[in-house]
Amino acid sequence: MKTRTAPGLTKFSLVIFFLLLVAVLFILPFFGSFVIRSDINAVSGRTDLSGGFESDEWMVVLGGEWDFLPDRLMEPGDTWPEDSVLTAVQPSSWDSLVRRDGKRMRTAGFGTYRLRVTLPEDFSGGRSLTIRPINIHSACRGYVNGRLFLEGGEVGTSRSSTTPGHSSSFYAFEPDSRELELLIQVSNFHDSSGGLREPVMLGTSLRVFQQAAAAFGLQFFVFGALLIMAVYHVALFLTGRRGLQILYLGLACFVLSLRSLFTGDRFIQTIWPDFSWRLLAVMDVVTIALGFALMWGYFVRVYRQKRIF
Repeated sequence: MKTRTAPGLTKFSLVIFFLLLVAVLFILPFFGSFVIRSDINAVSGRTDLSGGFESDEWMVVLGGEWDFLPDRLMEPGDTWPEDSVLTAVQPSSWDSLVRRDGKRMRTAGFGTYRLRVTLPEDFSGGRSLTIRPINIHSACRGYVNGRLFLEGGEVGTSRSSTTPGHSSSFYAFEPDSRELELLIQVSNFHDSSGGLREPVMLGTSLRVFQQAAAAFGLQFFVFGALLIMAVYHVALFLTGRRGLQILYLGLACFVLSLRSLFTGDRFIQTIWPDFSWRLLAVMDVVTIALGFALMWGYFVRVYRQKRIF
């Protein structure tokens, strides 16, 4: 018995699927930094925001030239050996850094980042700011003016003393002066790439949480749309109204709906803060490989039937 087909419906489903695929692969991972002012970059380890902003609510990406001291975990108040400090253009991974001896830094290692920030001149005391690092993929610990604001895994100087962890957190505080000093210790002996690979954001608390809500909203929309498509196409197959290719398409939608939870702002960590670092890394790789394998199976089945749509 032949299965019934609906070329127009299948074509429409594919168009929607590929639009959502683009969102999962190319928009969600970077959406957090798309809607933020990023033209203010640090120079020689300093970010100057004294020029102010047009609105009382603002947010910036703390990009540009951070100070980086390799092979040292510096604590607040420690004296930095300035002759050993490197300039690390952020965000970036360690394999883009060149040591003073001319050798590239390895992906496995540890070190400390430092950035000094001057707040706008019209910034009034008693107002709340929020720091938000997005998805630090290595063990990390951060301080702002000596106060702990970030902790993911356990920072160490070797593989045995390091516990890997992902961190994507919010830290709201009321600065006691216009001068901020950020220290972020990072150690990586488990991931394929170390360092601050994604942005660190700073802004008024209202603006930061508004941006986060927009990012989470987009992520949840993509997850829901892909999940609905998955259920619909799998149901068509189970009721005998479509061939095996439609099952492949449904399963691909389901796998990529799961992937949307593990990329970008990582919605899974919002609803499950203690989610395993190792499982998170595995899901990141498995979902994209399995998703493309299922889509390959779909197109092979369609091609064999000599019918693209």
